[in-house]
Amino acid sequence: MSYELSGNLITDKQAIQTLFEWNIQAEWEAYQTKNNIEIDSDVLKLAQTIPAAVTNHWPHNEGSGSTLADAIGSQDMAITGATWISGDGRDGFHLDYDGSNDESLNDNDTYWDSDTFSIAFWVNADILTNFVRVVSASPDTDADSWSIRIHEASTGNFRYEAFLRDNSPTTHKIEMATNVSTGTWYFLAMASNGGGELAFYWGERTDSDLTTAGTTSVSTGFARNPGNLMLGNLSDFELRLNGKMDDVYYAKDTKMPKTDFETIFDNTKGNYS
Repeated sequence: MSYELSGNLITDKQAIQTLFEWNIQAEWEAYQTKNNIEIDSDVLKLAQTIPAAVTNHWPHNEGSGSTLADAIGSQDMAITGATWISGDGRDGFHLDYDGSNDESLNDNDTYWDSDTFSIAFWVNADILTNFVRVVSASPDTDADSWSIRIHEASTGNFRYEAFLRDNSPTTHKIEMATNVSTGTWYFLAMASNGGGELAFYWGERTDSDLTTAGTTSVSTGFARNPGNLMLGNLSDFELRLNGKMDDVYYAKDTKMPKTDFETIFDNTKGNYS
């Protein structure tokens, strides 16, 4: 008996076994692609589903170096001072900011000027200080166009807060209704459509769903166009994040719905302890 492979006749047992193995490999690769499966260190796992609206993703999977790579777009960030830590994180790493002179920055000033956008990330503060910016888009010192920051709601009680200054000019703030703790990972998400609505969502890794902190109406445009996107700081500001960040997502020109943020939240919360 003979079997045909690419026009060549094969008759021996080893060749038949090889043909069988090739067929199995092809079927397995097709199954991986169809079911979004990836292999990491010989361990099978479902690959993360990222909403189609996301235009930039910084997964924090480098583990070393001074560049935070954008896995979807081309907006890499320059890391200053922050230290790579292994352990918690989407890919087993995260960045630790010391609250002194650390930040990650992309200063492509024309990219961040859209007043319709979405951003989401994981953060774990080691020290809670009023007005510390976790993430910000700003042209210069203390003039953030928008940010997610730490706010001291009352003496000794801190919460994360979404902040946006529109072109009316009006300052908008949406604050969590729950005090936050140090040493705890939180997923924070902010979305705005210029001339429409600003929304803020949050969740802890043990939560089944995201909580809507609130929504508010905003006017078109920013009071000042952002000049950069920064993690852990506001340009030249002295109140910097003392804590950890990981897995940052950005959608340019799109206000993502809560369901998209929940997709990211559900697929990543198992990475944190």
